[in-house]
Amino acid sequence: MLSTVAMATPESYQLGEYVVSFDLNADATYQVQTVDPIEGSASTVYPLLIVTDNNTGASITLTENKELQDASMGLNREVSALRLILYKGINVTESDEMDIDGANGFILSGLPIPGSNLPEIPYYYASYWLDSNECGDCESLSVGTTNVGITSTYSEEITKALLNSIHIEKGTAAGTAAAVAGTGQVLPPA
Repeated sequence: MLSTVAMATPESYQLGEYVVSFDLNADATYQVQTVDPIEGSASTVYPLLIVTDNNTGASITLTENKELQDASMGLNREVSALRLILYKGINVTESDEMDIDGANGFILSGLPIPGSNLPEIPYYYASYWLDSNECGDCESLSVGTTNVGITSTYSEEITKALLNSIHIEKGTAAGTAAAVAGTGQVLPPA
């Protein structure tokens, strides 16, 4: 695990073949941690964590699937809302479509289910596909292989700054210090 302390500047991190850049546009000090890729039989997951304290932070998770997946926003939004309720104990109270990184995406927000042991703070989940394409003869179905999931317990303002500034592409990080997941190496500014 590799860590970097950051303060309100645009920054880029290397996750496998992908460069993830964002700007929280916040004065808070936070720590960015990249984690070794998690490889499974059907996909590889590249996680990046942004942590301020035990209750406040965000994550960006890139999932690269080996086969085409259903990338339809409606289905993905419904499944994500159910997962938040069932696995995280979050009661989803708002669901909106939004452009993220120039792609169609969505954002869900909610609060912990009453009686849970979770802190009473808003929880946000957003998602989009890097490579979503119409499926030709499949009517309204879209397919893709690379999904981005973003979670946040930051304020709505900081979460929107993250979502409005995130950019992911294949390539090598340049311009800022960049952590390379799994290598223990920090890339210097270009």
